[in-house]
Amino acid sequence: MNVKNINDEVKMQQWIGRIKECRESGKTVKSWCKENGICEQTYYAWLKKIRTLAVENGMVPNVHSFVPVPLENKNENDYDVICITKGKIKIELPSNINESTLMNMIKLLLC
Repeated sequence: MNVKNINDEVKMQQWIGRIKECRESGKTVKSWCKENGICEQTYYAWLKKIRTLAVENGMVPNVHSFVPVPLENKNENDYDVICITKGKIKIELPSNINESTLMNMIKLLLC
């Protein structure tokens, strides 16, 4: 391993720590970055880099994989729809979806 690789690994570990700290702070990314003197664009660039590496290394499931969600009510006309959109991903769910299932889906989208 050369010096550049070591430096890249150190930076990666620093940013993993910073992102974790930000998420655990309960603050918005914008306010946390401002308080810590970090450019918000830099934060998101590192977040994207870390997520990409995590998916490539099999540490998290690929966001393009399909996971079926069992519906509590099979009749489409009996409920309103919740629509969640992230980039090119659009998810429509029944409004009566189980709360824990909904929270797990949101957590996956935040990865």
